[in-house]
Amino acid sequence: KEDGNKAFKEGNYKLAYELYTEALGIDPNNIKTNAKLYCNRGTVNSKLRKLDDAIEDCTNAVKLDDTYIKAYLRRAQWWDCSSPRLSL
Repeated sequence: KEDGNKAFKEGNYKLAYELYTEALGIDPNNIKTNAKLYCNRGTVNSKLRKLDDAIEDCTNAVKLDDTYIKAYLRRAQWWDCSSPRLSL
């Protein structure tokens, strides 16, 4: 997770995505950490303009930990950005 965070802070989003994905396979039973990893990977996807993937990652995060508010907030933010606007 820390390596992914470092890559993200450096703007290396592709590497961050790969590191978060790799970390998800380390301990499938670590629910809290995996929820954070999904949410972090969702943030990477948003930076890569892959909003559908970002939303899916945050959905996976809340499926693992339904108390993880940040994942709900980010998912709502990206859903809002990806939804077509209604014109009146």
